[in-house]
Amino acid sequence: MDLLGRGKVITIDIEKQPNLPSHPRIRYLLGSSTAPEIVAQVRGAIGPADKVLVVLDSDHHRDHVLNELKIYSALVTKGAI
Repeated sequence: MDLLGRGKVITIDIEKQPNLPSHPRIRYLLGSSTAPEIVAQVRGAIGPADKVLVVLDSDHHRDHVLNELKIYSALVTKGAI
């Protein structure tokens, strides 16, 4: 991303992790990926011209994954898979 001069990573975890790398393009959110306040922060970090790719790798229970897919599929830029 630095070579391209654009892009950012937003990562979400329910537990604070030790020794995370610090970089201006990385933003760490603490909480559930489906919590309204976390979803609002993610939405707020996306600009109108941003291309968005979402990678889901959290709670693997059916209901949680389905909820994540419903929430985050609306944010993915068409063709960004």
